[in-house]
Amino acid sequence: MLAELYVADFALIEDLQVDFYHGLNIISGETGAGKSLLTDAVGLLMGNRADKELIRYGSKRALVEGTFIGPFSRDFMAALADQGLEAEDDTLVVTREINIEGKNLCRINGRRVSLSVLNDLIPRIMNLHSQREHFAFLREDKQLDIVDHHGGSALAQAKSEVA
Repeated sequence: MLAELYVADFALIEDLQVDFYHGLNIISGETGAGKSLLTDAVGLLMGNRADKELIRYGSKRALVEGTFIGPFSRDFMAALADQGLEAEDDTLVVTREINIEGKNLCRINGRRVSLSVLNDLIPRIMNLHSQREHFAFLREDKQLDIVDHHGGSALAQAKSEVA
């Protein structure tokens, strides 16, 4: 789960830290309150394309960092290991930095990764629901993952025994 989001010099946001809690988290507010900026920031963590126009006026770079807390699925851990990465203490820190020259840095636990790696890994552990976004549960290849996740440790144990 996404436990913490840190955003700096991103669009109109100078410096912001948001803590999320287990369960449903809802971001609501009036038109113009900045909800879509937060979803755009989270989208960057999921591997969405970045544009230097997202950098706050007068700044040289924008930074978005998300701290994800496990437990993570065995499939996700295997995909992470395939990239030479691991979740230390069931924690994963994902960072995106966009600088004024248009360069885009992606990091997982401090190690630089490509945008395609980020785009492959993070949507496996997070789904963003918003008015204009598609829902992962409509994707047939994700439906079993969602059911397995909600089955908890008992289901994971049963799957392990069957495997």
